[in-house]
Amino acid sequence: MMTAQFRATASGNALFLCCILVLFALLAGCENPGIVGEDFSDTNTAIVTDTVAVENLETKSYRFFSGNLSYFTIGKFTDPLFGEMTSTGLIRPQLVSSSETVAINANIKLRLVFQQSLVYGDSTQPAEFDIVELDQRWRGNAWKLDDEPQLSNNPPVASFTVEKQDSMDIEMSDTWVQKYTQFAVVDDSERDSLFRLNFPGLAIVAKNDPKMLPVNAQSSKFIIENPESDTIQVNARDWAYSLERNGVPDSPAGTSEWHSTFENIFTFDMDLTRETIGTANPSRVMLVLYEDQTRLKNSIAQVSATAKRADIPGSRLQILDQETLPITLQTGPILSSGTYNKEDGSYRFNITTFVNSILVNGLSPELK
Repeated sequence: MMTAQFRATASGNALFLCCILVLFALLAGCENPGIVGEDFSDTNTAIVTDTVAVENLETKSYRFFSGNLSYFTIGKFTDPLFGEMTSTGLIRPQLVSSSETVAINANIKLRLVFQQSLVYGDSTQPAEFDIVELDQRWRGNAWKLDDEPQLSNNPPVASFTVEKQDSMDIEMSDTWVQKYTQFAVVDDSERDSLFRLNFPGLAIVAKNDPKMLPVNAQSSKFIIENPESDTIQVNARDWAYSLERNGVPDSPAGTSEWHSTFENIFTFDMDLTRETIGTANPSRVMLVLYEDQTRLKNSIAQVSATAKRADIPGSRLQILDQETLPITLQTGPILSSGTYNKEDGSYRFNITTFVNSILVNGLSPELK
């Protein structure tokens, strides 16, 4: 028997929707004794649709990288189905160019741009945050989802509350501005290295738990307001987020959790033999994964009438290589992109070309 192990991961801009998937998938194809290219319009040709259950469905934890993505998420929310989730955002500004002037008495504001359409939780309730200095060296490209931010004992740099705003400018404390300015005024070829090594940046920490907010990292900026010269806009140098999840209820029998938060992957085996599929040349093969829509809907309604989980428009399917999994999971080739069907709560992957290739050429040795 030839089998291949696959992994499915949720994707899309909304990072914090969690789905319950019924542990059943359909492999649908057309059974026909003819060869590829035969005229299917022949009225004597029977088009047959069949289903095959995939095997060994399992959710596996994985330490994804969560830095320098298009978005990072801040906030806290308790979901009756998926537990209490807390996301801490990290952000660090670039150092202004040596040709730009930063006055000693300048004001610096952090402009955060939110994706309100993708809020996870109750968008009508205010979410409160503190901005706290970090006490560690870190890089966005190396930060992982379960890395724990080390916060300084200094007072918060700023505090703010988000309701339904698409963006807001948050004024930083004078003490933090002075720390940034001391690097900006250095006239030294090593100024950038000194800044990178000795200026850890900031953590955005949730104080209450009504919702989680995606922040558009590309659009968010630091605004330097000089009293007697031009205002300077500075992009973020690094950004990331960490996620902590507690108090998760047991999944109902026959279901498994599949998160789009980069916490896990969904793996399964498929028997790719002619005996199982029923033909050597299926005209269409679809892998289908279903949500438990009733449980998802009823559980979020327990929070409030205005609470929601944002839709995840897509997912991706890859062949699993155990030896290179840590390297290839986020960068490896995608076998198929799954589209979400709202009507039946399914993710559908077209794997026709792949299955036909396997039936003709067989599996490579590492996938047998």
